[in-house]
Amino acid sequence: MKYAEIKEMPIPELELEGAKARRTLFQFALEKSINKDRYDKPHRIRQVRKDIARIETELSAKRNAARE
Repeated sequence: MKYAEIKEMPIPELELEGAKARRTLFQFALEKSINKDRYDKPHRIRQVRKDIARIETELSAKRNAARE
């Protein structure tokens, strides 16, 4: 997910996307633990973690801007 897309989302949508990304990360981690030898998607775990960080960064910025 690109940062420009994230930046345009409202806070409730960002919260939903963050929860969905965390679920996806959990699924990938579970899949990796089950299939240690034949795990195909280590790059997807990195991508999802970075997406979560982008979402959380934008959420913090929007919440701080709303307070001020």
